[in-house]
Amino acid sequence: MNLQCTKKALKLLKIKELNHTFVLENVKDINNWHCNIIEHDDGNSLLITNDKTLFSFFFLNIEDYEIEELDFVLRERIFKMMLNLDFPQKEFEVILNNIENITYTKSSNRSVLASMTHIILEIEYYLYERNESELDINIKINNTPHKKLEYSKAMKVFRLLLQNKA
Repeated sequence: MNLQCTKKALKLLKIKELNHTFVLENVKDINNWHCNIIEHDDGNSLLITNDKTLFSFFFLNIEDYEIEELDFVLRERIFKMMLNLDFPQKEFEVILNNIENITYTKSSNRSVLASMTHIILEIEYYLYERNESELDINIKINNTPHKKLEYSKAMKVFRLLLQNKA
């Protein structure tokens, strides 16, 4: 998994060592993700969005971790979220294989970052106005149609991508 992080994410996650040799053209669609931090009164949350499908993982309260711990925490939380979202075994295995190694680079796709800004607004609404749970927010943000996806839902497009890779 290649996480392309915003400057804010790099700073708050204390990522000092970036993979400068990473070539984005060589990355499978399933491996390429963008990462951003959502700051709020209760702490910092993390939004990870797939570049191709806009499928996103939203995690509340990402605390201060050393980079080795952060990799473990991300893998664990992605694993738990996929369990809660009832992904079939074959699709689940595709993701697990792709999160074994996590690399960090600088963000490179303004279109994905713009889509993430819309997703963050949606998250803030569900979090503050509706007091939704982390799981409910993940379900809702991934079932919202996106213009970039020709008004398809991120969950549907992501599942199709996983089925093609399985």
